[in-house]
Amino acid sequence: MTSKLLPGALLFLGASGAALSHHPVAGSFDPSRSIVVTGEVVEWRLRNPHSLLVVEGVAVIDGAPDSTPQRWEIETSPSAWMRAMGIDETTFAPGVKVKVSGVPHRNSSLHRMN
Repeated sequence: MTSKLLPGALLFLGASGAALSHHPVAGSFDPSRSIVVTGEVVEWRLRNPHSLLVVEGVAVIDGAPDSTPQRWEIETSPSAWMRAMGIDETTFAPGVKVKVSGVPHRNSSLHRMN
């Protein structure tokens, strides 16, 4: 099984002025916090306005590990941005192991991150 590391720089929409013109990340996500999810890809949708990576795995939130596996929805950049970084529809097949960093949703019960 292939293992891929997907740094938050690829996923963090708030790093771009264009993203901020769409909507501020801070409205739904908390940029003062950090999250790293490690697990297996369940689903990958390369789409607009945000691509979506669904991962079944465990999280480390603000440095504190949570060993309870959860299904995490990871909101990413638009398809054109992802393609410009060399990421396409086949990059994240179900079962591929990934490690993704970013910022958690303000509502922790949603298990979402950006």
